[in-house]
Amino acid sequence: MARHAIFNVSLVLLLLLVSGFQARAHPHVFVDVDIEVGFDPEGSIKNLRFDWIFDDMYSAFMMQGVERSNGKPTAAALEKLADVFMEKIDEADYFTSAIAADGHELQITGALDVQLTLTDAKRLRLAFTAPLRSVVGHVEKVSIQVFDPQYILAFKVSSDARLASAPLHCTSLMTEPPPLTASDALLLNDSVRTNVLDPNFGSRLASKIIVDCRASPK
Repeated sequence: MARHAIFNVSLVLLLLLVSGFQARAHPHVFVDVDIEVGFDPEGSIKNLRFDWIFDDMYSAFMMQGVERSNGKPTAAALEKLADVFMEKIDEADYFTSAIAADGHELQITGALDVQLTLTDAKRLRLAFTAPLRSVVGHVEKVSIQVFDPQYILAFKVSSDARLASAPLHCTSLMTEPPPLTASDALLLNDSVRTNVLDPNFGSRLASKIIVDCRASPK
């Protein structure tokens, strides 16, 4: 996620300024996340399928001015908005860290099957598949985190990842982050005034999903 902090400003412009929403504290936008891990026929981890649901306030701001038909946003309008979202999300490395068992990071190579819809609760729902590229070939274990380093967006992963076409012995386990330290709590509190956080603050607040498909997990 090396490029992440560089493009955070442009993403904030998309998420906040375009909508006219003036945020004054961290975080500004809340996103519920569901993850499905996909496998190839050889049992290697090949992609992540994401389902993001944005909070109702942010969704309402982003839907202002969107073309509608019979009271509902048109498919063309949602597709156009999805393109804008995905451009900035790509620049931010998909807010995703996927680390293999040997410590190397799996690279997301783009987004497929992008869908942006509006739920019955009037929340924007963004779904997409992120293919993973590994420099070592077969990948049997991966640690996944979804987070914004500067905690402008707060991602909440709903549960352990679902596994699609996985070998029977695969496991998925989600662990919650430890409680904030006193110093981190102070930084977060000060951000209400400064609107600035440590570039990697978000990782300390992110849950972690570990998918393990080794024959004898250790």
